[in-house]
Amino acid sequence: ARLCEDGSYASTAADILLRNLEPIEQLATSSVPADRRAGTMAAWKLADKETSREALVQWRPGLVHACVTCMQDPVTAESWKFALLANWQLSKFQEARRLMLEPPNAGPSSPLVSPIVMLDRIMRGDDRPASRCAAAITANLALESAGRRAIGHCPDVIESLTSLIQHTDPATRRYAVATIATMTSDSESVASVLTAAMDCIPLLNNSTSDPEIVKLALAATEGVAASATGRKRLLQHSSAISTVCSIVERQSSQKISLEAEALDHAIGTLSMIAAD
Repeated sequence: ARLCEDGSYASTAADILLRNLEPIEQLATSSVPADRRAGTMAAWKLADKETSREALVQWRPGLVHACVTCMQDPVTAESWKFALLANWQLSKFQEARRLMLEPPNAGPSSPLVSPIVMLDRIMRGDDRPASRCAAAITANLALESAGRRAIGHCPDVIESLTSLIQHTDPATRRYAVATIATMTSDSESVASVLTAAMDCIPLLNNSTSDPEIVKLALAATEGVAASATGRKRLLQHSSAISTVCSIVERQSSQKISLEAEALDHAIGTLSMIAAD
């Protein structure tokens, strides 16, 4: 697994690991901590590359379940760290996301609790890199309808995401806002995150500091405006609408420079409010 980090041997090392996925899964599901450490580390290194990630998911789905399960290990265990990193990479692949979101106990190495609940515990923890990683996985899982349902049915997760909107780490903040924006784009899940989405609006006041955050916050605002309840909430907070108007005006006068997608979200928000 360590050789996968070396450009000279990475391809050969990955090929060897791919030919031995069954014993790697056995290690990852072992009750021996050193075994779990080795198995999850190998899974992480395979998940780190797109080609080996897809092969791992297609050939050994049980190893995906094992990595999710290992997120329940004690934080002091290295297997926990490697599993978290593996899940981050795996969650970038749609088929892996579906496996990760399968109901608990769907297989011999499936998690005892929902991965969304596990990620919530990690996001609430004091380990900042782990919290960032968990927020990234949550953002990716929200791309699946099953992920949005799981998040929407877990108020604690939404509470964690809301608190991460104010996180001092820009990447963690982006992942949290991205998750909320994705949730608001789904008519079935938007109600569960309305309050969290409203909390994203103050981020629009820093339109020059982080354009990506602004784009995501505008996407969340547009999602709110797409529902009658959301429009009512926005109209109750006139400052929210004036903030979006200001962004459009400043963009048109070239005082700020936003991506076309961000501007589309802003105009979409105002269009839906104007049409109501």
